[in-house]
Amino acid sequence: MAALLRAKGFPVSAVLIGDGIEMNQKVPMPGAFNHLITQVQVDSEKVWLDATAEVAPYRALTAGLRDKDALVIPPTGAPHLEKTPARLPFAAVTQYAAKATLDKSGSLKGHFEVTLRGDDEILLRAAARLIARTQWDQLSQNYSQGSGFGGTTSGTTLDAPEEMAGPWHMRYDYERSPFGDWDNYRIIALLPSGQLPAIDEKKPPKQAIELGGPHTQIAESTIHLPDGYSASLPDAVHVKTAFASFDKTYQLKDGDLIAQRRLEVLVDKIPAADWKEYKKFLDDIGDEPWIQLTRTLLVAGEKGPPQADEDNPVAAELVRQAGSALQIQDKDLARRKLDEAAKVNDKQMYLWAAYGFPRGAREPV
Repeated sequence: MAALLRAKGFPVSAVLIGDGIEMNQKVPMPGAFNHLITQVQVDSEKVWLDATAEVAPYRALTAGLRDKDALVIPPTGAPHLEKTPARLPFAAVTQYAAKATLDKSGSLKGHFEVTLRGDDEILLRAAARLIARTQWDQLSQNYSQGSGFGGTTSGTTLDAPEEMAGPWHMRYDYERSPFGDWDNYRIIALLPSGQLPAIDEKKPPKQAIELGGPHTQIAESTIHLPDGYSASLPDAVHVKTAFASFDKTYQLKDGDLIAQRRLEVLVDKIPAADWKEYKKFLDDIGDEPWIQLTRTLLVAGEKGPPQADEDNPVAAELVRQAGSALQIQDKDLARRKLDEAAKVNDKQMYLWAAYGFPRGAREPV
C-alpha cells in the first residue's frame, strides 16, 4: 500500500506502534512497537491507515491502535512521536431489527437484519472475508447465540466485506420452537443481550471500566401475536447519566408486540472509583423481562394464556409486594410472595412476568 501511495505522489510515513501495548514515556523501548501502519499527507491533512486489517473502512484504526503513542518515520526529517487518533472517523452505530410471527403452538419464525458501523463492523467484515458462502449460516448462528438467542438461523446474506463506503449488513431468518417459557405463555422481546461489561460488587474493579468508546446501539423487535392474544407490557425504562443514556419502550399495535431500545455510550471509560454509579446504571436498566401473554378471545376447549381480565385482589397485592421486594434487591422475599400469589390465582396479571425478574440473567430464548 505504501509503495502505491508513493507512486501516486503522496508523502508517506512509516508508523511503528504497539498494538495493545502501552509505552513507558520515561523509559521508551523498541519492544513497545510491534505493529506497522502508515501515515499519509493528503493535502494538509494527516491520514492514518492500517492495511493489515484488510477490511477496515478508510481511516479507521482498530480499538487497540487508537489514542496510542506511535513512532512516525517520515520520508525526510527526523522520526518523532505522535498520538494516533482517539476516535473512529465516523459515528459508531449498531442497529438490530427483528420481525417475527408467533403461532399458538409457541413456534416463532422471523427475519433479522444487523447493521454495523464501528469496531464490530471490522470484526464481522474480517470474519466474512475468511469464510466460504456455505459457512454464512454458521456465522449468523454464532452471532445469534452471542446475542442471547438459542434458535436456528438460515438463509443468511452478507454484504461483501470489501465494499466499505457505508455500514456492513448481515440478514438471516430465525426459528425457535417453542419460544420463550411457553409452558407459562411468557416470551421475551427479540432484543439482543446487552454488551456492557458487568460488575462484581464482591470484587470491585481496580482499573478503569472500558466501555469501548462512544457508540450507539439501536434495537427494535416486532413479534406478531396469534389471533386473540395480547400481552401485559413491561414498564418503559429511561435512564440518563453523564456516561451513558438508555431508553426502552413497549407497545401493542395491530396485533404486534413492539419493543424498542436505544443505548448511547458517551465516554471511553469510567474511573474505577465510580464503579458504584456504573453498577447502579446496570441495575436500573435491568435484564430483558419476561412478557406475560394474555387472551382477548376465549375459545372453548383451547389451551392458552390467561384472560386479560382474570384478577384477584389478594394475588394482586402479593404481586405488588413482590415488586417492592425486588426494588430493594430482596429476591428471596420476592420469590416467596410470587409463589403465594400463584397459589391464590395462577392466572393473575403480571404474575408470570414478575417471575422473570428475580431469576437473574436471562437464558437463551
